[in-house]
Amino acid sequence: MQVVDANGNMYGDDNLEINDVNGKPKTTGGGGGVTSVGTTGLISGGPITSTGTISTSMNTNKLVGRSTASTGIMEEITVGTGLTLSGGTLTNTVTPTPLGYYGAWQDDITQTAAANNTGYAMIYRVTDITPSGISIVNNGSGNPTRITFANTGIYNIQFSSQFQNLANSPQDVTIWLRKNGTDVVGSSGVVGMEARKNPGDPYHTIVGWNYVLSIVAGEYYELVWSTTDHTNVQMHFYAAGSPPPSAASVILTVTQQSGIMAGTGITALNSLTGSAQTFGNDTNVTMVSSGTNHAITWAGTLADSRIASASTWNAKQDALVSGTNIKTINSTSLLGSGDIAISSSPYTTVGNSAGVLVNGTTSNTISASILIPGSTLVATQVLQLRSQVRKISGTGTSNIRFYFNTTNSLVGATQIGQAQNMTGAGQMQRVARDFYIDTTSLLCYLPTNPIATDLSSGAVSTILYTLANPYYLIAAVQNSTLTELAIVTRLNLMTY
Repeated sequence: MQVVDANGNMYGDDNLEINDVNGKPKTTGGGGGVTSVGTTGLISGGPITSTGTISTSMNTNKLVGRSTASTGIMEEITVGTGLTLSGGTLTNTVTPTPLGYYGAWQDDITQTAAANNTGYAMIYRVTDITPSGISIVNNGSGNPTRITFANTGIYNIQFSSQFQNLANSPQDVTIWLRKNGTDVVGSSGVVGMEARKNPGDPYHTIVGWNYVLSIVAGEYYELVWSTTDHTNVQMHFYAAGSPPPSAASVILTVTQQSGIMAGTGITALNSLTGSAQTFGNDTNVTMVSSGTNHAITWAGTLADSRIASASTWNAKQDALVSGTNIKTINSTSLLGSGDIAISSSPYTTVGNSAGVLVNGTTSNTISASILIPGSTLVATQVLQLRSQVRKISGTGTSNIRFYFNTTNSLVGATQIGQAQNMTGAGQMQRVARDFYIDTTSLLCYLPTNPIATDLSSGAVSTILYTLANPYYLIAAVQNSTLTELAIVTRLNLMTY
């Protein structure tokens, strides 16, 4: 056998003998071969055999490597927590923790407006997923409307709302953003809605968009909507049909885009983004840190002045809390900036509405209406009805009548007044009626007497009225011919 060194030099002959680590010959002469090579210093265990494998044994689910510092032989490596070794494949079994704050909600009830062109916050009664860092808080009326943030960051607020229009004319819906109770400039979007397809088939549409906002911890936002026809336009919930499932009246999702993401820690300190931050000390201030805890200690004259300042501040007035140590005016807080407008008028508006033209029919037809929410009226007050009506064209007569009803319909309605009949074109009159509010009824002038104003004496009529229930004030027009054209141009309701 001959041995060749690293430089290509050849040594020995056919009788070269190779000994093992114990000095014993492994083979002699030219007829044999190397059957194994000792592995001391190369790998722990048995020798490397002539087939090229490691004949030493290993435990199941181990890897070969080296964890001990410095150069040395290979060692068994243990598969740690969160990893599995199966079929020769090393697999990660740990589910990553979600980063960022999020939430998703919807509502399964139809939402309505009580008056035209008045903002109402969208309500979210159903939680789709367990939120993180974001919550829906009740507003002053007890409805879950306020999207509230526990952490500062950049957030995406996205919604979709489903509306329907039952009116026989096009209507509008406006949607905007409200921050901490104040409307956000430039956030409005106007949605045009076509007229209904037929009396039993309303016009449907679904709208949605998103807002990307820089939000400070503790702030809340609301999505607000209004409509030009509160009677016929609704944010509608549709029950499950066949085959579609139910359709929510509104869906809301909120996700964090950037900032201090949950689980990632602080990303910057004093605008510095380095992974390591150092706090310096001076003669009077020392910071002592341990792990995630940091304490500032004061020394010398600065500590004395700090104690003196604390005593001075402790002697000052407590922080003002509306309704606790500072009163409100008409339930309005005195805290904050700006002025509070205090009206000298004794009247409180219940509602007002613009009417629609009535022609082409001789049926008694609604021109305008106002919803009176339950518990709005108070006993011993006076309810004041004021209306402007016009007869625009036609040679016949138009009658204007006023009603109360629990629904916005003339079916089952109670007449409470009647304007003076108008004959011929180009007529106008102002209608005035006052009602004294009793505990179970309204006292008024004779309802069927066609007269513009009740500024006269007459017999008292009693109209039953339950203060806790909602009612509609309805103004209706009845024309004597199909060519008459009349309208209740404005309907107004106040109390004093």
